[in-house]
Amino acid sequence: LTGQREQATGFGVIYFLQNVLSRYGVQNLQSIRVAISGAGNVALYAAYKLLQLQATVVAVSDSNGCLLFDGGMTWDHWKQIHMVKTGAKGSVEKLLDTFDDVQFLPHEKPWRNCECDIAIPCATQNEVDEGDVAYLLQHSCRCVIEGANMPCTMQAMKMLLQKQVLYIPGKASNAGGVAVSGLEMAQNASKMP
Repeated sequence: LTGQREQATGFGVIYFLQNVLSRYGVQNLQSIRVAISGAGNVALYAAYKLLQLQATVVAVSDSNGCLLFDGGMTWDHWKQIHMVKTGAKGSVEKLLDTFDDVQFLPHEKPWRNCECDIAIPCATQNEVDEGDVAYLLQHSCRCVIEGANMPCTMQAMKMLLQKQVLYIPGKASNAGGVAVSGLEMAQNASKMP
């Protein structure tokens, strides 16, 4: 484990995702395209864990818009986003100043603008509606795992289930974060490395 609670929910969401996908015969996330909304702790550390697992993170977002990665997010992208969001408290749009392999779309959501196999809404409540689900389906999405608290509207949830998209609600996926956070606290209390 990392010893840091800020990483717990993002890591926990991905651990939960791995467990669910393994039941469908998916043993690794290598080359699977993932779109993430948000750029806070949950989104950032979900992306971190996905990079470790060699998944292709195709997008992140913040309240200003969506950042698309031409060849997938790299460790350099991740470090810059982390610095911008945790240090300077700026927008992911700032990556345009450093990288030429990213696109920023003002006031857009990831699902409307990129192909993805998995969507992880980590930004805010009710951010995914029926229109977003239509885009997800159009862009080949097969799984939605909630990283935020209730990011899908009730209508979006129903549509995902009707269209047989693997839908993992936040009540379940965030349990991974609670478990990891508990383990982190126990590890920190026992002074284990």
